[in-house]
Amino acid sequence: MRKWVVANFKMFKTIEEVEEYAEEFKSLVAESKHNIAVCPSFVGIKPMEELLEDTDIFVGAQNCADEEEGAYTGEVSAKMLKSAGADMVILGHSERRRYYGETDEIVNKKIKQAHKEGLAVIVCLADDGGDGFEENIKKQIEVLLDGVDAGEKLIIAFEPVWAIGTGKTMKTEDIEPVTKVIKEEARKVIGYMPEVLYGGSVKVSNAEEILALESVDGLLVGGASKDPNEFAKICNS
Repeated sequence: MRKWVVANFKMFKTIEEVEEYAEEFKSLVAESKHNIAVCPSFVGIKPMEELLEDTDIFVGAQNCADEEEGAYTGEVSAKMLKSAGADMVILGHSERRRYYGETDEIVNKKIKQAHKEGLAVIVCLADDGGDGFEENIKKQIEVLLDGVDAGEKLIIAFEPVWAIGTGKTMKTEDIEPVTKVIKEEARKVIGYMPEVLYGGSVKVSNAEEILALESVDGLLVGGASKDPNEFAKICNS
């Protein structure tokens, strides 16, 4: 089974930098055995999609609005993402929750908007993987996936909040118990076990070990994805 390696550029890279990245990156991962997705900022989606159209690399966004359209200044709808060439969208990232007050209820609405436009969704869980994680994850999933169409593409990403941007990574032996709970709780709500990614300070030195875990279906990569050579090494793990 092919696993996922997904790049989240966050608020980095101009259009020119996205173009340079795409030109260099695509040749570096031509032999990768994984499904690869790159998620630039909104302005980078179209140029990234155009430069990667002759590859199997997916292009995604990092967020979308929870409404279809309307007088919502500064928002970008799922329909707009689709028209720009996005295949998928990351929703509910812990930075969106921390800095912009997004709740599970808001993210649930965003998932439905994205699915309505045919976008695959990578929805992030906000938890630290510590004591009581089972109940926390159950509560989040019940809200996040409430009413979500089981026929649409959904991937769940687990990123320990303390690991994001810190350089720290969860111990490998501690990851699988969390991802197994996520899959089982999601199955109770949507009827099947979705793919689950691990994120949070993923880098070349730990990527292969994490990808080898049976219950982990891929990686969500932040800082290490900004350099095409470093990210390519992870994709080729």
